[in-house]
Amino acid sequence: MEADKGYYYWISGVGDGGTYALDVQRKGTGNWTNIEINEYNASDSQQFKLSQNGDGSYIIKTKIIENKSAFEISNAGINSGDNVQQWQLNGETWQKWIFQKVDNPGCKMNTNVIYEFENVNSGKVIKIADGKLEENVNVQQN
Repeated sequence: MEADKGYYYWISGVGDGGTYALDVQRKGTGNWTNIEINEYNASDSQQFKLSQNGDGSYIIKTKIIENKSAFEISNAGINSGDNVQQWQLNGETWQKWIFQKVDNPGCKMNTNVIYEFENVNSGKVIKIADGKLEENVNVQQN
């Protein structure tokens, strides 16, 4: 869902498709800060901006730290269950994502298209841990 000035709220398609959004845990601004889902509240910790790379992949920048950090897979992991976290921009493949249109609900970027986020390094997609629809549930690759 579009926020403001090129930012998006990424609302989970799980459940009612409107209650939960991707969120930087506890409005954290440092490296290692977890990405999770929480009830949608329109805060800066739920706003993200896309920057396209020359290879067609994207960096998902976090507003909470003024676009200086991005989503990445912890420790450049390539296994299912590896964590999605915030880390300062470094341009490595574990910070690059490919957006693929899918028929099954994932995260909404607008009201007409649903996308899945695939990590360039691992080839795995972002999932909500155990499909749980509740506050503070971890986001990981699977």
